[in-house]
Amino acid sequence: MRTVFTPQALAKSVGKGAYKTCTLAEWKNADGDELFLFIFPSPNPLNEANGDGDFVEIIDFKTDLTEVDIDIGGGRTRTVKTTPDTLVYYR
Repeated sequence: MRTVFTPQALAKSVGKGAYKTCTLAEWKNADGDELFLFIFPSPNPLNEANGDGDFVEIIDFKTDLTEVDIDIGGGRTRTVKTTPDTLVYYR
C-alpha cells in the first residue's frame, strides 16, 4: 500500500484512531497487523511540491532494524535505512 498524505492529514488520522504510532523497536509489542512508514517529504517531486509525503507499507525489516523493505506499488519494493527509534504507524 502506498498513499500520499500531508503531515497534517496523517496527524488527523492518528488523532481519530485510524492509525497508532510506535518506534520500530516497539513494534514487536504493538497489537497491530499492518505496519507503515511515512516518508516526508515525498521522493516524488510532484508530491513534494504539493507538501505531501509517502505513506507506505513496511513488508519486511532486518532484525537489527537498520533497514526496512517498503511496498512502492506494482509489485515493487524498495529498501529504506531506519533505526530502532524510527517512528512507524500501525493498525
